[in-house]
Amino acid sequence: MSKYDVEVEARLKALEADAHPDRCTEGSDGDLALRVKIIEEVLRRVPEVNFTQLSNQLRRELT
Repeated sequence: MSKYDVEVEARLKALEADAHPDRCTEGSDGDLALRVKIIEEVLRRVPEVNFTQLSNQLRRELT
């Protein structure tokens, strides 16, 4: 890359960081996995949802 390209890339990264400072800065994938686990467990405890049957059906449809 030319010196100009490097400079433009650096400026672009700085602008993107300033434009979205709160994006992807809190939590981690571990936190996301825990949140998904909690949501699944809550849905399993609601009989009207029938989580197991619906999740199996969706898994078949999406694969």
